[in-house]
Amino acid sequence: MLSIGKCRLVEVLELVGKGKIDYALKVAENIEDELWRSVAFAKMVDWLVDAPEEALRVAKNITNSYWRSQALYKVAGGFVNSGDLEKALKIAERLTHPYWRSVTLVEVAKGFIKLGKPETALEILNIALKVAESIEDERWKAVALVKVAEGFAELGLEGKALEIAEKVNFGGWKRKITSGVRSRKHLRS
Repeated sequence: MLSIGKCRLVEVLELVGKGKIDYALKVAENIEDELWRSVAFAKMVDWLVDAPEEALRVAKNITNSYWRSQALYKVAGGFVNSGDLEKALKIAERLTHPYWRSVTLVEVAKGFIKLGKPETALEILNIALKVAESIEDERWKAVALVKVAEGFAELGLEGKALEIAEKVNFGGWKRKITSGVRSRKHLRS
């Protein structure tokens, strides 16, 4: 049996699918359970990332820290895809959850790489690395370091990416970084 919060979540998603964003917002605002309300707003953001301003408006309603950070990561990605890297960077800088902050910074840095601004990308990647290194949970830290290493490799700094791989102490993630960097080097040769 579905909880009331989950039923309201389904209703919100149906409304968003029909383009009734303002009505979906009202329904989501009236979900009593804070977690389900946050999930509803976060799922609305998923549907709206191609309209990042609208997605940002929805994300501001999320009270749960994890879901808010995840949603803002997606909003920042929407701004990166639309070419508004400065707005994406501002979002990344405000994130408090270290995993989401680091991976968001990496996505912004990749946007600057594509724009032909490697110095800016490098500066952002160095910040992302410091944030990733501060993550206490080894699993989340490993995933964040993989993303940061991919950013450095994309910038052409394979040596730095391999150096980051040495910091990974969880599962097969170190191997994922090193094999990815080596295959990238092979393609560039």
